[in-house]
Amino acid sequence: MRRTLALALVLALTAACAGLLVRSEDPRLEAWKAQASELRGLEFESSVRLEWVPASAFPEVIRAEPDSTYTPEPARRYRDAYAALGVFPPDIDLVETMIALQSQAIAGMYSPHRRTLFVLDSLAGATKGDDLGQSQIVVHELVHALQQQHFSETLELLIRLRRQDDVVGALAAAVEGDATFAMLGVRVAVHGAGGRDEA
Repeated sequence: MRRTLALALVLALTAACAGLLVRSEDPRLEAWKAQASELRGLEFESSVRLEWVPASAFPEVIRAEPDSTYTPEPARRYRDAYAALGVFPPDIDLVETMIALQSQAIAGMYSPHRRTLFVLDSLAGATKGDDLGQSQIVVHELVHALQQQHFSETLELLIRLRRQDDVVGALAAAVEGDATFAMLGVRVAVHGAGGRDEA
């Protein structure tokens, strides 16, 4: 009886979580992959998925990452250290606070474990005037997929050294800078070097 109840609960939770995510076989993904490859000078070696996600689902997307920096023990140590300095209240739930903050600021995220781009579903049906921003976000996340496929050692080093703030900050800046530089190439491709958006 207990096993049956547990199985029913797992299936119900799985169905509920699946309902939060809009699975997509977006035909634009191949064009975005070609753009990311051209801008970064690297080819995709394996498939990548795209899921359009409502903003309300991003906290669960972040929590599902097994190598998340928001794990209880390191978060407790940070909270206690900053609480001793008077920066945080001693009873703050730092994991939930950081997930909430990241979820509010995020437009897209690449999961190396799921080999999936998660992008806000509010961008999925972008009109012609919004195509540039939509393309930039998707290309940025696709570059992270290319990084994983071609420079996996660097990303693994980021995870292994996550308690070394200075090293992680430097590596993360290089990884994000690489994706951002390619993302800016989308704008240059549309408007030309030095070009500006037209009203």
